Amino acid sequence: MKNYILLAISFSMISCTSLRRSNEYSQYKEQDPYYTAQDMKDAELSRYELGIQRLNRPLTEAEYQALQMRLDVKRLERNLQSSLQRNLYYKNKAFFNGDQERIEFLQIEDYADQLNWLENRRFFKRLSNYSEEIKEAIEQNDLILHMPMSAVRETWGEPDHREVSGSDFRGNERWTYKTYQGTQEGYKEQDRIIFFENGRVVAWSTQ
Repeated sequence: MKNYILLAISFSMISCTSLRRSNEYSQYKEQDPYYTAQDMKDAELSRYELGIQRLNRPLTEAEYQALQMRLDVKRLERNLQSSLQRNLYYKNKAFFNGDQERIEFLQIEDYADQLNWLENRRFFKRLSNYSEEIKEAIEQNDLILHMPMSAVRETWGEPDHREVSGSDFRGNERWTYKTYQGTQEGYKEQDRIIFFENGRVVAWSTQ
């Protein structure tokens, strides 16, 4: 009898775990009947990119909207028709002001219309403000010394935490970004800290 009870409890725990896993993306499937296996993979990657994986709680409305938007970006990226369009998009991807702007651009079907869209928003001026070295660092989501704050924002977005030394005008600040690194024990939270003097990168560290 004891063995039967233990077996029933074990089965119940396994079933609950499976249910939690199966329901993890149910909110997406309910709203999108064409949700695919590729979307499931994209969702895993997107949650990691947005820092909302392994939360052990339902997503907030803002987190869900951000995830939906990132999934839309990935779907549209896969639908780019020509090498010209793919090259144009990926060369400039880091310079878009977030996923909403990427979606707006990716929904344009014609290459000439995409160029016009960029020109009308003076998009290419965004790139011309930086040296080739900084442009390359932004495209690779990397940091280099003397990188201005605006370029760091375009690379990594707004920091999770910002500390200012003295006046804001001096540009002496420390920015912290929360990231998650995969280890053998699972994902672990990690802080990436960037130090600025006079508005430019002088050092960075990981804790």
